[in-house]
Amino acid sequence: MKKFFSLSAVAFILFCKISFGQISLEHVYDHAASGNVPGDQLMIVNFEVYGPHYVKIDRGIGQILIYDLNHTLTKTIVVPNNLLSGVFIDYVMYLSQKLFDIDDGIEYLLAANDESTGEGSTYIFDEDGTQLFYAKNQYPWVLGQFPAQQYPIYNTPQGTKMILSAYYLPNDSAYVYNLPGTLSTFIEDQNNSYLKSESESNLFPNPTSDITHIEYKISPSDLPATMKVYDMNGDEKYTAEIKTKHGFVDFSVLGLANGTYTYLFEGKEQKISSKKFIVIH
Repeated sequence: MKKFFSLSAVAFILFCKISFGQISLEHVYDHAASGNVPGDQLMIVNFEVYGPHYVKIDRGIGQILIYDLNHTLTKTIVVPNNLLSGVFIDYVMYLSQKLFDIDDGIEYLLAANDESTGEGSTYIFDEDGTQLFYAKNQYPWVLGQFPAQQYPIYNTPQGTKMILSAYYLPNDSAYVYNLPGTLSTFIEDQNNSYLKSESESNLFPNPTSDITHIEYKISPSDLPATMKVYDMNGDEKYTAEIKTKHGFVDFSVLGLANGTYTYLFEGKEQKISSKKFIVIH
């Protein structure tokens, strides 16, 4: 009996070593992220022309650094300080090549606030510093609905990558791990559903305590559709039938417990829009 348990223990240890050994640290980016300070970021963005690249946002020096999948720096974008004097950069979002104009240059949306007045505004810049858009005192309050490009696990042509950030300063590094498997098709489809259809949606307020207002635009090819609300256990809490191309759904959250929920629009054959919201009574 003792011999059996000994052999079993050895086999278990070897299994653990083999299993855990498949996940390997690939690269460390210094000054890229920290859990207790809303500072810099590291993500993978699948650009329309360039393909997937690591993007490091350094707010301290106002730069966006683009690296290829071998972690080689390929492009440095400088946030135009002359246009943003006295402004604090909150978020850099929607890095793309074909979203805000049609050339091959990289553009990005920048959410910032005036440090003297506290007003939040939205800018859109091209990579050469050209200002494509400005909206004074208008701000993308979508912290609970960041786009899928900011999720921490990505499928790439060089394998599946996981990005983990330091939790406490003074360490503010971001760690890139190589994973042995791939992100499941279901999860990837959920993450990228907003890219696969003309359909889109948004909700407010978020967090909410009473009535949640969800506006939607559904591609005709996705109609008829349904909208469902799920809790974090996957239990369905609400459903509505969607027959029109655009409109809104109002529903009460008074019967829901405090917590995080997900609403999901489903078309004929695919999930077309999914976002999270928070209920606080």
